[in-house]
Amino acid sequence: NFVSIFAAFCTQNLRSSHALPILKRAFELLKTLEETNQNDLAAVCTFIGQSYVMEQNDEKALYWFKRPLNELDIGFIDLYNLMTIYYELGFLYQRQGDFEKAKHYLSEYLSQVEDKDTMEYCIVLQEVARINQLKGNLEEAEACLLKALGIAVKQVGEDDYETGLIYNELGHIYLKRRMYKEALEFYETCQRIIKQSGGEDSRDMMILDGNAAEALYMLGRFDEARIYNEDALRIEEKLQLEISNESVANNSRMG
Repeated sequence: NFVSIFAAFCTQNLRSSHALPILKRAFELLKTLEETNQNDLAAVCTFIGQSYVMEQNDEKALYWFKRPLNELDIGFIDLYNLMTIYYELGFLYQRQGDFEKAKHYLSEYLSQVEDKDTMEYCIVLQEVARINQLKGNLEEAEACLLKALGIAVKQVGEDDYETGLIYNELGHIYLKRRMYKEALEFYETCQRIIKQSGGEDSRDMMILDGNAAEALYMLGRFDEARIYNEDALRIEEKLQLEISNESVANNSRMG
């Protein structure tokens, strides 16, 4: 059908400068057809929104993703399109720093997902947890992260980097809740994962050393904290030397 043809076109041409004008023309044509259903209109709006995301034009992307919610009856929009809209809006608003709207749309996405045992669901849970953490809702953040941890262990394994990221985030939650023993446990679990993946002298490990040192300091274990801080300094000096030699990239997803 009409939308299927444009879906195939978009899959191949979302990065093309020709995609947007054709998609917008498709939307106008669909509105003139008596037999057009609202889901077809929502699908084209979604394709246009995704095109603007790829162009990094967040304002126009937001406009097109919101059009189906503002102008159509969502009862006639199929689950796939509706979930895509919620997902994209959630991350767009988060990028703009509007955490209330980001949490609203990401939570809507989570509530609509049928298969709650995927890494995509896990990633959205982590984003909602970060928003809750920023807003000071630490118990909600913890609940999201524990759920995400269970999914990650099942899908990618206990020793995967993605699982390690969740342990690190849980460490932050427990540190803020003054549960220092638990924070240290999660930081050190993440350290073990990073070491096993060959990252013993990585920027990730440097950050984790600092995190673990902070938890140890709050526990009054100052000598152990100093050892971690010294190791973090060693790694930093090593990385600076390597960066000056243009041999490594200075990036990390740890916080």
